[in-house]
Amino acid sequence: MLGATVASGVLHAGCSSEDGGGGNGIPVAGTNVRDVPVGFLGSAGARTLLGRDAAGLYAMTSICTHNGCDLLTFGALGDSGLSCNCHGSGFSRTGEAIRGPAFKPLQHLRVGVAADGTITVDTNTPVDATVRTPVP
Repeated sequence: MLGATVASGVLHAGCSSEDGGGGNGIPVAGTNVRDVPVGFLGSAGARTLLGRDAAGLYAMTSICTHNGCDLLTFGALGDSGLSCNCHGSGFSRTGEAIRGPAFKPLQHLRVGVAADGTITVDTNTPVDATVRTPVP
């Protein structure tokens, strides 16, 4: 599949002995750009994060560059960014590695916005971390 439409709802991902969920409260992006406010960072589906800043929308993989742990399952989102609970790596809200052992940034992905505002993330197309999709 070339991309995925972002799903709406609330994700409570994290470690749990029963179901693999229920810990870190990383929110899920809305399916429409009007549902994603400036300052948002959250899940855009499996292994994908969606963010919005003043310049527009951006997406990145949720896979820690240290040892491949999924931040949606084994991570936490705070004011300063994402932390990986596997080995303690930290990433800024835009995916820069800010605390080791990870030293590489999260991979950014292409984001599209349809005329009706529907958001898609192309998980097969990496882009530079500076790329933003303008919000009409």
